Amino acid sequence: MLTARGMRFIVNGLVATAVNYVVLVTLIEYAGLRYAGVAALLSAIAGITASFVGNRLFVFSSQAPIFRELLRFKVLYAGIALFQAIGMALWSDLLSLNYSLGFLLITAMSVVLSYLGNRSLVFK
Repeated sequence: MLTARGMRFIVNGLVATAVNYVVLVTLIEYAGLRYAGVAALLSAIAGITASFVGNRLFVFSSQAPIFRELLRFKVLYAGIALFQAIGMALWSDLLSLNYSLGFLLITAMSVVLSYLGNRSLVFK
């Protein structure tokens, strides 16, 4: 059964993912950025910021020193952002597949990495 923390993590993740996707679409469709890998990296930064704030305040209600958690969070999410950027570059730029579908698939994999990393490395 899903715990209350697990439900909060899902809600926070949905909000952060929405931020990520809105920025991705905005960069590609409206700002004219032609490289999905670069757009994914930039949008990931926006989503990661939303995720940290939500995880710290809403999911884990952390009272630990913010700088220690922020450093661990940045390291974790730098790896996840790199994973997303490489995944999008391969999926969309190299294979010429739909970037929205690629975003969904890569994000699903990133969610698992995020929860495990946050639970065991960042907000322990």
